[in-house]
Amino acid sequence: MTFDEFIKKYNGKSIDYDGTYGVQCVDLIKQYADSVFGVKGGSWGNGEDYWNNTASALAKITTKIKNTASFVPKKGDIMVWNKNVGNGCGHVAICTGEGTTSYFYSYDQNWNGALRAIFTRMTRTGTARPCTRSSTTMTMSTACCGRKTRARS
Repeated sequence: MTFDEFIKKYNGKSIDYDGTYGVQCVDLIKQYADSVFGVKGGSWGNGEDYWNNTASALAKITTKIKNTASFVPKKGDIMVWNKNVGNGCGHVAICTGEGTTSYFYSYDQNWNGALRAIFTRMTRTGTARPCTRSSTTMTMSTACCGRKTRARS
């Protein structure tokens, strides 16, 4: 499944991927990782933990990019917020690719009821970027972030 197919299928729907704690932002990311990259969601923690948990299956197929003044998120990036938001749990969302160094749009779940939101730079830790992508599809390659992975289309 491509990024665009994922958004078409799930936009506007509530996802409770793991069946615990109801519909959370991390459920959206787990479904995204499973549907687009074939990575089964695990116990990866709260939103902020998606930056620090280097042992997760998701960490193995992404590259971390810190939030800097010159950074612009790309389509399909997983944005991670620190514990200063989300009642100390942080937040995660999927970037649309629309934005600049000052703002960006993302697909969200459990963020003040928003399905698509606009954010500024504040409190963002950084991005977990899937290792290989093209402009129209996002598929795993056999050399993701220097690791061997299986291809998925």
